[in-house]
Amino acid sequence: MTEPERDESKPAEFWYGDGLNFTCTQCGKCCTGAPGYVWVDDAEVAAMAAARGERVDEFVALHTKSAKGRRTLRERENGDCVFYDRRKGCTVYRVRPRQS
Repeated sequence: MTEPERDESKPAEFWYGDGLNFTCTQCGKCCTGAPGYVWVDDAEVAAMAAARGERVDEFVALHTKSAKGRRTLRERENGDCVFYDRRKGCTVYRVRPRQS
């Protein structure tokens, strides 16, 4: 049996295409390692900026970037989220993005 040909003009559908639903255990596995995206909306950006004592425009310039028509948190060179500290964990945990 052969697999049907995929239309390359359409994006591949992933098993997590509708999002991921899980409870954070603060293990850091989602926040470290391979590069990815941590999508943020305006309300999440405002909450994180306030928690860090930064202006929203400053927060956006320093800690986010545009990707695929959306806004995502920046990563370090090793792929870790810019707000993940390997000793302390998520430094914005109380106001972390919900990833929807």
